[in-house]
Amino acid sequence: MRQTVGGMGGPETQYAAVGESDVAYQILGNGPRDLLYVYGLGAHIEWYWESPGHVEFFRRLASFSRLILFDRRLLWRRDG
Repeated sequence: MRQTVGGMGGPETQYAAVGESDVAYQILGNGPRDLLYVYGLGAHIEWYWESPGHVEFFRRLASFSRLILFDRRLLWRRDG
């Protein structure tokens, strides 16, 4: 597990097949509603967990939803 804010790792990075690539995504929380969070270009899905501001923001969103983060840039994090 990678070291992140507070020494805790973020959610497990999973992959979904899109064409010939696998897009990275993470799920946090188990609330009654799905919330898809789309971050701007230039972000890496695992970098979010190195920023205290992002960690707090995502944990608040996940307190009432199933938060789904995905790597919008296929270039950053793909498997295959």
